[in-house]
Amino acid sequence: MGSPAYDAERRRTGSVEREGRGGWWVQRWSRVRSGRAGTQVETSLPPIDPVMAQLLPDEHTAVPLGRPPAARPRATVRLAPESAVEPEPSPSPSPPLSVWSVIVGSRVLLLLVGYVAVARRPLAPYMQRLIYDRTVLLPGAAGRWLDAWTSWDGQWYLRIARLGYQTVDATAFFPLYPLLVRVVAAAAGQAYVVAAVGTSLACYVVAMYLLYRLVVMDYGPRVAAATVVFASLFPVSFFYQTAYSESVFLLTTVACVFFARRGQWLAAGVAGFFAALTRNTGFLVVLPMGLFYLQARGWRLRRIDARLVWFALVPAGLALWMGYLGGRFGDVLAFSRAEVHWHRHLTAPWTTVVDGVRAGAAGLTAVVRSGASGPTLGPRGNLVIPIDLPNALALLALILAAVVLGLSARRLKLPYAAYGVASLLAPLFYPTERQPLYSMPRFVLVIFPVFIGLALLTRRVTATRVALLAGSTFALVLLTTLFLRFWFVA
Repeated sequence: MGSPAYDAERRRTGSVEREGRGGWWVQRWSRVRSGRAGTQVETSLPPIDPVMAQLLPDEHTAVPLGRPPAARPRATVRLAPESAVEPEPSPSPSPPLSVWSVIVGSRVLLLLVGYVAVARRPLAPYMQRLIYDRTVLLPGAAGRWLDAWTSWDGQWYLRIARLGYQTVDATAFFPLYPLLVRVVAAAAGQAYVVAAVGTSLACYVVAMYLLYRLVVMDYGPRVAAATVVFASLFPVSFFYQTAYSESVFLLTTVACVFFARRGQWLAAGVAGFFAALTRNTGFLVVLPMGLFYLQARGWRLRRIDARLVWFALVPAGLALWMGYLGGRFGDVLAFSRAEVHWHRHLTAPWTTVVDGVRAGAAGLTAVVRSGASGPTLGPRGNLVIPIDLPNALALLALILAAVVLGLSARRLKLPYAAYGVASLLAPLFYPTERQPLYSMPRFVLVIFPVFIGLALLTRRVTATRVALLAGSTFALVLLTTLFLRFWFVA
């Protein structure tokens, strides 16, 4: 037998051999010393639990005293090489009907809200300035209702899908989503608006399905269900069905982490490849991928194997995009330089936070005192966009995400927590002057560890969860109405 210190160290490290194959415990105790025929059999086996019984041959599990064993060659337990040990995927059931009702019901609710907000009311003059690509499928009120889901950045995506990248400014929008819209539109009679909204809705549904299956592996069905509900009813979750890339990005990142959690590295790499083609922060999925990979190998570098090569697919997606830009515009970093069009600049994240708190507090004060106002046309016909409400919402989104990730850090698994923090920090490096936390609510919308954290923090506090969901649903309906009336929300 080994020394007590050696035994304690093996139990503390939780080696894969002991947990998954029996390892040194089996090698030490799974030998039976038998005498000659007709003599009593002596065994050194301690009581065996059901799991260990499955690892041992039959003659090792039940040898009655006083009866000679059958003449068989001595059996030994062969262990798999350490580098070949992989954790078995945890069970991952599909969402129940109650979760599907929230996934589908929330989208139907928002479509109805949109119809009431837009279809029965004429477009104001400033709205006409924000719609360039219109539906060619639905005329009249139905057409106005569908067009409203494609305002602001949605118009950029539609033009890219229809005409390609004609200017450097357009390269700030990564290619996967407009490419999908172009493919779907080709099958839908060139109905680009219908294709854009339909693609976003389809990706949202699949993303919620995979998100549930991911969370249920680590936290159980109740936390998984609450995670999906929080994500579906988040105040700006209407972006999941607009002509924006949020749904596609959420799908690719969740799929990448889901397959990494199951040890399916090729599939995880492919999903990460598409995430890097959807948004400039898509490469961050390498972080949870790497942590799950090291975790599966007991955090031992000597167990790294050839499957690590699939990680290269993630930067390959970004390299492909950069290669296209180099051939098209002669600048592989055109997507980064295009941020100047939105007045973004590189700065320290703590500077962004300080400026964001000031702008957000001023905006919140102005909204409380005087109320919010939407876009208007200036004296020269230029579009005037108020920023008080967007700054206030951006600050609230940052505070919510930071508080949730901070309070749930010890409950979240390391890959989830690390990815959540990295995704929250990334946009803080590129603020704008008048809106330091520009589009922060949309960035938080696709950081799915935030919703896992919310589900964990409210797991045993039903009243708090109900109050949060009720307030979030009210804010969702309100902000959806404002967005469809062409207010800038995020």
